Amino acid sequence: MNRIARFAAVSLLCGISLAQAPAPTDGYVPTAETAIQIAKVVLKPIVGEPGLKSQEPFHAELHDGVWEVGGRWNKFPSTMRGGGGVYMRIRKQTGEILGYYFNI
Repeated sequence: MNRIARFAAVSLLCGISLAQAPAPTDGYVPTAETAIQIAKVVLKPIVGEPGLKSQEPFHAELHDGVWEVGGRWNKFPSTMRGGGGVYMRIRKQTGEILGYYFNI
């Protein structure tokens, strides 16, 4: 088999094996618990473990195909140690992070 034929065969096999599977019917983020876990994983390097723990318990609500995940409000006013809470929006169907915000 010449080099061109081998390259074509390998390219064809790689193309077939890399074909994308269909998205799950319930989306990649089907439940509130899944949305909360994604938010925690993404936010941990941003706010740190203590910052993440200070936001518990987290809650999630689905609005128009977007999970809105929020942490609890801290007991301190915003002028003390950051205050406020964290909020993240995640698209249910794709898992795309639409943004995260800090309520101060």
